[in-house]
Amino acid sequence: MTVAAVTFEGTSVTYPERFAAQLESQPGQAFSARKAERDARRLAASGDYLRADYLLVSSAEGDGLVFDLEDKPWGPH
Repeated sequence: MTVAAVTFEGTSVTYPERFAAQLESQPGQAFSARKAERDARRLAASGDYLRADYLLVSSAEGDGLVFDLEDKPWGPH
């Protein structure tokens, strides 16, 4: 499966798109669970999120990788 898009959900306080270029998972590449796991850990380690998971979604535009984030409830973002 080729990843058509990488998106972020679940955050209302931070701007996770700033990490997009640092992720191993990129649009146009074959999906790799190992890369997605490392990317989720990288997002969680940023200090902005209490939780970072990923899921695969299918749409008319193609298969996408979505990082589901939960903002931490304390501290600066």
